[in-house]
Amino acid sequence: INNILDKEEIEILKNEEIDEFKANNINILSVGRLSKEKNFDTLIKSFSKLKGDNYKDIRLYIIGDGAEKRYLKKLIKKYNLNDMVFLLGGKKNPYPYIYNCDIYIQPSIFEGFSTTVNEAKYLKKIIIASNVGGMEELIENGKTGIIIKQNDELSIEKAIIDILTSNKMRRIIEKNLAIDNTDTIIKNKFLEVLEIEKYENG
Repeated sequence: INNILDKEEIEILKNEEIDEFKANNINILSVGRLSKEKNFDTLIKSFSKLKGDNYKDIRLYIIGDGAEKRYLKKLIKKYNLNDMVFLLGGKKNPYPYIYNCDIYIQPSIFEGFSTTVNEAKYLKKIIIASNVGGMEELIENGKTGIIIKQNDELSIEKAIIDILTSNKMRRIIEKNLAIDNTDTIIKNKFLEVLEIEKYENG
């Protein structure tokens, strides 16, 4: 069974105030455990190539905790990204961050049916995601998001640049997200219970 979202809950929780994002920046977000399969090290390395005047307003925020935290902090320091990449730790409510970000990135090298990508799509965010798990069920490449190669810094960098520099691409994705019907994936709690019971009863 695909992971099912409670859209009523999301609609309430997305409006919580946050103060990390700045309105004049391009706020890019990723959410997940700080573990090897989530591949945040490759994501951080890709941002080391986006430094300079052309990308001075880009900020990457990563929500999550895990065993890789110390290593990721070292990478941020190594590539001198302290003013560009931020580890926010775990958050009980990630929805206002997803709702207010400009781009959502999922760089995993292994993933099941991604709940966070599902949530970002419901909130009409432009998504960049690696081609793992059920990603092609969620994203139509070039139409409702961008699917990239696994574990590839250059693919991440190119996807970000393409979104930032192509007004046409952004308009296409935003238009398709606005009309996308996610009802087959996002259900209320009542339907979730019915589906689980149906599965359990064969």
